[in-house]
Amino acid sequence: MTRFHLKQLLRTPFFVQTALLTPVSFALLKWLGAAGSGVPVQQSLWVDTVVAGLWASTTTAVGIIGFQRFQGTLEHLASSVLPPGQVFGALTAAAAGLGLLGVPLAVAVQLLATGSVQVNARFVMTIVLSGLACAASAGVLASLFVLTRRATAFEPLLLMPIWLLSGVVIPAQVLPASAQVVAWLHPLSGAVRVTHAETSTEAIVSACVSIATSLIWLLVARRLLVAATRRARIDATLSLS
Repeated sequence: MTRFHLKQLLRTPFFVQTALLTPVSFALLKWLGAAGSGVPVQQSLWVDTVVAGLWASTTTAVGIIGFQRFQGTLEHLASSVLPPGQVFGALTAAAAGLGLLGVPLAVAVQLLATGSVQVNARFVMTIVLSGLACAASAGVLASLFVLTRRATAFEPLLLMPIWLLSGVVIPAQVLPASAQVVAWLHPLSGAVRVTHAETSTEAIVSACVSIATSLIWLLVARRLLVAATRRARIDATLSLS
C-alpha cells in the first residue's frame, strides 16, 4: 500500500514540486545567511536541507487525505477491515518518503557552496532517524486530517515551528531553555542533534531519544487514528457533503 500511495503522490505535480523546490530554497537561504554573516558553510548543510525537505514534504503530502475526501475515497479507506493505523500508516510512510526526492538537489547545493560533500555515519543516521520521525509525526497529522475537513488550514503552522525547534535553521543550543525542552518532545530534534553533537556520547544519546520519541508518537498516532476515524463516522465528516 505504501508503494501505491507513493505513486499517487508522485503523479501530483504539487507534491513533487514541494519535495524538490523546498530543499533548494532552504539550502540557498542558509548559504546566503552564512555568507552574509561571514560564517563558513558547514559540511552538514546538505543534511539539514534533506531533513527540512522531509518535514516539508510530510506536512504537505499528508494533505492528500483531504484530496481523498474530495475524491470520495476516504469513506472507503475508513471502512476498511484493516486497523486505521495500518490503512493510514502506508500513506504516512509514503508522505515521509516523498521528501527523499530532494536529496540529489541538496547534495548539488552543497557542492556549489563548499566544493565537496562529506558523508559519515552521523549524517546517514540523521537522515534515517528523520525519516522515522517524519513517518511517526505524519501518523498524528493524519488523524487530524481524517477528523476535520479544515485540517489543511493548519499545514503552514506546522512547518516553521518544527524547523526552528529541531535545529535545522539555527543551532538548537541558542534557543531559550524552555524551547529546548519543548523541542525534545518531537523526534526530529534528536535526529538533527545526532549530526550537530559535539561528542559521540551526545550523538548516541540524541539518537536514542529520537528513536524513543518516534515510538511514542507512533503509539499515539495509532490511538488517535482509531479515535479520529470513529469520531468522523459519527459526525459524518468523511465526505465533503
